[in-house]
Amino acid sequence: MTEQLAPCPSGARVVAVVNPRSGSGRGARAAEALARELPDAEVMLWQVGTDLDDLLRKAADRADVLAMAGGDGAVNAAAQVARQAGRPLLVVPAGTFNHFAADLGLERLGDAIAAVRHTAMCIDAGTAAGGVLHQHIASG
Repeated sequence: MTEQLAPCPSGARVVAVVNPRSGSGRGARAAEALARELPDAEVMLWQVGTDLDDLLRKAADRADVLAMAGGDGAVNAAAQVARQAGRPLLVVPAGTFNHFAADLGLERLGDAIAAVRHTAMCIDAGTAAGGVLHQHIASG
């Protein structure tokens, strides 16, 4: 089952957590692009030594849409938090190769930005052995 989400052209209601070290600099470039292209979004950088799950929970508390820019491991952590918080997750490809983002057709940063600006969909979540297989994802 899918549900269409309202467009967010300026990124209002989006809180993005970014791993600036992911993807040999792709994460840092993603943070800059998100701030520039979605000026009303809140962009939070995940720093070394900071608990990612805690940061994601704090972001989800303030977000209507939780975004994660990083590799597959960080995206998996964000999917868990988004599911628990009942928030849609925007997957921003910023790792070396983001398998999950590619499966959703979000291969470039511009794809993720377009999903927020134009037509995003929620897809059903699936879990196995306590882990999220698919999460409500904002995708274009």
